[in-house]
Amino acid sequence: MRVSNPASWLTGIARPFARPWACAPASVARGADAPCIKDIDITGIPGMIDAMSITSPEARALAALGHDARLSIFRLLVQAGDDGLRVGDLGRLLGLAPSTLSHHLSTLVDAQLVLQDRRGREVFNRADYPAMHGILRFLTAKCCTGVRIDQDETAA
Repeated sequence: MRVSNPASWLTGIARPFARPWACAPASVARGADAPCIKDIDITGIPGMIDAMSITSPEARALAALGHDARLSIFRLLVQAGDDGLRVGDLGRLLGLAPSTLSHHLSTLVDAQLVLQDRRGREVFNRADYPAMHGILRFLTAKCCTGVRIDQDETAA
């Protein structure tokens, strides 16, 4: 399968060039017979990307916390307790622009780590403590129980 514009399935993947379907700029040294990205056969790659998708709730939650801004937001909400914090207060305390904060809060809500409550015209955010404890239980469920390794597995 060849595609003329693979950007449709490359969305979100780091690209070496501004236009992934364009050839490397002349300033980039590449061999004479090195293919341009647009000439690469991508058969099977979309399936590999699907296989790498995050489906378990634990993986989604941990992936959401894998960004410094989201981790800071979540830790601040945990510190705030059950009352939570208004969106504006979060932005002021963390120095985040409203659009950036909205994006990160949306990711945390989608990962089911943050609950949002509307009180009048204000939106309060609070950590979902049962979800947080569930992640901690998941991570520590088999802590220090040991791992059995068969001799056949170690011989390589």
